[in-house]
Amino acid sequence: MKKIATLLLAVFALVAVESHAQGIHIIPKVGLNLSSLSHVDGKSIAGLNAGVALEILLSEKFGIEPGVLFSMQGTKIDTEKVHLDYINIPVYAKYYVLGGLNVFAGPQVGFNVRAKSGGESIKSLVKTADFGLGLGVGYQFGWGLMFSANYNFGFVDIEKSTSTKNGVFQLNVGWRF
Repeated sequence: MKKIATLLLAVFALVAVESHAQGIHIIPKVGLNLSSLSHVDGKSIAGLNAGVALEILLSEKFGIEPGVLFSMQGTKIDTEKVHLDYINIPVYAKYYVLGGLNVFAGPQVGFNVRAKSGGESIKSLVKTADFGLGLGVGYQFGWGLMFSANYNFGFVDIEKSTSTKNGVFQLNVGWRF
């Protein structure tokens, strides 16, 4: 898994360096997750997300934004936190509504890299892959700084024995090169 993420990051970096003048930008970003699980009597927990995306502008107003992000997710049940960490690969269609204001949506696949509850591994109970849809809004300043807020709806039951799905609200800040 680490080899795949490293390879994707290297490809993104090479494409961004080679094609910057052609409307392709690299965007490292970091942010806050507020995540929960459906069909679980739990509360949202805060976590970190960090990674890199490519913005491939196909016109002045429309682009595609694939990315690779590490995402700390899970929930809190009573006094115990359930930690579910993923490597997520979203592919967003992005539309600039007015100036730097944009909306985006697209599919996301995630690969579970850690599953713990009460300090013990629960990886054997959690499916290795997740799939969902992300919807969001952002603002891109002309000089590079960007902000975004999005919600990722999980479509796949993440536990092998229940109908539990991920739900993650994200606030991000990044820089477009």
